[in-house]
Amino acid sequence: EQAYPEEALQKYIKFARTLNPVISPDAKRMMVACYRKLRENDVSSNGQSNIAYRITVRQLESMIRLSEALARIDLDETVQVVHVQEAYRLLNKSIIHVDTQNIDLDVVPQLATDEEEATDGSDAVDSQAQVDIGSSGSITFERFAWIQKALSRFIRDKEDEMEAFKQTQEAGDDMATCGVLQGEVVTFYLAQQDINSEHQLAMERKMIVSVVDKLVKDGFLQVVEEDDEIQDRYLTVHPNYAFE
Repeated sequence: EQAYPEEALQKYIKFARTLNPVISPDAKRMMVACYRKLRENDVSSNGQSNIAYRITVRQLESMIRLSEALARIDLDETVQVVHVQEAYRLLNKSIIHVDTQNIDLDVVPQLATDEEEATDGSDAVDSQAQVDIGSSGSITFERFAWIQKALSRFIRDKEDEMEAFKQTQEAGDDMATCGVLQGEVVTFYLAQQDINSEHQLAMERKMIVSVVDKLVKDGFLQVVEEDDEIQDRYLTVHPNYAFE
């Protein structure tokens, strides 16, 4: 037996859909606090400082839409704090925290760039850097996924720029528009990092070169032009990869 007649439910739903709730100032402040909390939880859960991988403006938009929907359910023309709190609870519950293992990276032989650039009096520093560069390591799945997305976006953007330049200059078909130098990709990544020492620079360079090598082995990145030196080969993103 239904608690309410079907006709009454239809009228209720029809009327609720006509409402366009306005977010109150208190509700706006609560949204900011809840969104900040979601990002803080994401940062602490992925093990990487200052980077929230899963929580983006899409989740903020979802929280707004949920809050408005809850206000309509209450036939309220204003989104209240209680609606935002319930939207936050539902959104937080829907976020799946996957327990992923770290990504093991194979060590890629490095050129002695740091050693060549260093002065003769820095043998101890060079020795330490060589030991670190020669050691194997791993990174979290979340950081690996973030780097993969950042590098692929960079490569695609550079290829779009080259294609646009080719069309503007009316260059011939022999002008390469597919692929970006691996050295340029590595430089792009290093420029995004807060590096404070030569040792940290060497470690980050070793890591990103190993990540690129794994992406190539996995088929995510493709080598369009080989070279004896890996930093001089050209890379492109697999054509089947689609950005979110």
